[in-house]
Amino acid sequence: FAGLPGLSLALRRQSPRRHAGLLTPSFVMLAMASLHRGATRGILALVLLLVGVLGPTMLMWAQRYKFEIRGPWDIAHVAASAARPGTPTLAAPAVTPTPPAPSA
Repeated sequence: FAGLPGLSLALRRQSPRRHAGLLTPSFVMLAMASLHRGATRGILALVLLLVGVLGPTMLMWAQRYKFEIRGPWDIAHVAASAARPGTPTLAAPAVTPTPPAPSA
């Protein structure tokens, strides 16, 4: 549809699924027709099958082993620069140190 953008746009507006369902197979057929040797066509078909079917299948299979780790690194703390006086900070208030005990 690169040569007919008006047709592509009209088809996409009418039905996005039909647009993808027509566009993808037509590009695959065009790519396979442009290859001259049968072995190269077979390699292309195998790669498309692996990427289009095996890849998503492996992703869904791997989702079973996914877990979420929570820790102190998850939350970002925003703090304003302390270089300018009078700048409000969003961090926790500073703790004033206690003076040392007098030595005897």
